[in-house]
Amino acid sequence: MGRYNRLKELIVLYVEDDKDISEEIIDILQLKVKKVLSASNGEEALLIYKKEEVDIIITDIQMPIMDGLTMVQYIREVNEEIPVIITSAFNETSFLNKAIDLHVDKYIAKPIDIEQLLSVLNRASEVIFQKRDIESRDLIIKTILDMHPYYSIIIDEKNIKNIKMEFLSFLGYQSCEEFSFSYVENNDECKVFNSIDALIKLILSMKEDNLKEELICLKPKHRDKTEFILKPYYFEGTHLFLMAFFEKKAISSESLQICISHPDCKSCKL
Repeated sequence: MGRYNRLKELIVLYVEDDKDISEEIIDILQLKVKKVLSASNGEEALLIYKKEEVDIIITDIQMPIMDGLTMVQYIREVNEEIPVIITSAFNETSFLNKAIDLHVDKYIAKPIDIEQLLSVLNRASEVIFQKRDIESRDLIIKTILDMHPYYSIIIDEKNIKNIKMEFLSFLGYQSCEEFSFSYVENNDECKVFNSIDALIKLILSMKEDNLKEELICLKPKHRDKTEFILKPYYFEGTHLFLMAFFEKKAISSESLQICISHPDCKSCKL
C-alpha cells in the first residue's frame, strides 16, 4: 500500500479565502482524498460542517466574516477529537497560543509545501483510522458474541469487553458494569474464582498449557452455585479471548463435543 493510499477514505473540509491558493490546494487534495468540501470563511465552513460528514479540517487563520480559529472554537464545543490543521502566513504569538489551546494538530506556514501538507494530513489521519479499526473490531466481536449459541464472555488480558446478555441475566445482573464474580467455596473437582482477574489468569494458563476446557463453578446472584465447562477461544493477532460457558447438567455430551469441535469458525483458533 502506498504512503497516502488510506487518505482515499477521508472527507476533508478545506477553508481558505484566497481563491488562487484554494483552487491549487483543492486540485491536489481531490487526487488524494475521498472528497473535498471547501469554504471561503469560517462562517461558511461551519454551515458545511453541520450538514456534511467531515473527517479532517484544514483552515487558514485570517479570513473575512469569521476567522479560522473562531470557527475551530465553535467546532471544538461539539467535537473535541476531529483533527485540525492550520495554514497561515500569520505567526503572531497570541494566535498560535490560541491554536494550541484549541488542540490544533499542526501548523503549516504559507506558502504551503505540498509534500509537507500531505505528510501532516497523513499523520493526522492515523487517529481516525485507529478509531475506525477499533469500532470495526468491536462490531465483529459483538456479532460473534451474539451468534454464539451458549453463555459467553469476551475479554482481553485485563478487562471484560462484552458479555452475552443471556449470560448476564442468568447470573442475575442487569449490566456489564454491575457484573462481578461471587466467591464460591472450592471443591475437589471445580476450579473456582472470585474475580475477573482470577478468571483471566485461568484463561492465560489454559492457553499456555494448551488446555481445551476446565470444569469451573459460578455462583449466580440469586441461585445456587452452578457447574460449567469453560471452553476458551482465542483470536489470532489480538489479546482477545471468547470464553464459552457450557452448563454441565444442561447439555448432552454429544452436543458439547459438536460445539467444542467448532469446525466452521473462521475467526478463532482452537
